[in-house]
Amino acid sequence: MIIIVSPAKTFNKNTEFSDEKIIFNEKFNYLFNTLKTLDKNDLEQIMKISKNLANNAFNYYKDFNLNIKAISLYGGQAFKYLNYQELNNINNLYILSPLYGLLNANSAISKYRLDLKDNIINQSLTNYWYDDINNYLKSINDKVIINLSSGEFSNLLDLNNKNIYTLNFYQKENNKLKAPSMELKKMRGLYANYILKNNINNLADLKNININGYVYNGNLSNKNEYVYIKELSWALLLCLYMYIYFYYFF
Repeated sequence: MIIIVSPAKTFNKNTEFSDEKIIFNEKFNYLFNTLKTLDKNDLEQIMKISKNLANNAFNYYKDFNLNIKAISLYGGQAFKYLNYQELNNINNLYILSPLYGLLNANSAISKYRLDLKDNIINQSLTNYWYDDINNYLKSINDKVIINLSSGEFSNLLDLNNKNIYTLNFYQKENNKLKAPSMELKKMRGLYANYILKNNINNLADLKNININGYVYNGNLSNKNEYVYIKELSWALLLCLYMYIYFYYFF
């Protein structure tokens, strides 16, 4: 199985070296060369970020060097729980990116600042990358592709591709479904870790995964979307609230 996840805006301080080439070098170079022509004020206005963040972005492109293993660079909730250090093989793990398009976990990259919504060329970055990413995925020997990326980055994928299966996670409380952002990121990381660590290779096994109370729900799932539900009881919520209360106030 191929696992696809979203990138993160936060970076780790301790990273690993890599010299593995990125997948779409030519199209990356076009974006990179465009970004190099922008000054700090341009970056601030185009990306709608603070002067401090614009200064960081400017320095990223000024000191650019493709030598960091991609999976070791990204921080954030999803990558924390993905915990790649305990995995023996990350060759089947891929990361979507506004700047690089699609990365293998071992790809050599550099720090960057770019969002899919940033208008730096004469088309959206989603359209810029869409065909290349999906043609590449279709070329990977008909392997099952598990989409654990966010809704925003899922727009880069052809979800009509019969080999792409999206996993979604919801909490159920009072017969209502909710999907807290931080919880979603955590579960995506945990499920990516579990699938890779246990070398899951068939769809039937996906339906049997139960992590932190999230269980496959056949009624809400369809052919290419697997939905996992966690039932939140009043007793569980009360324990959670008590834990938070005593943790922060005692």
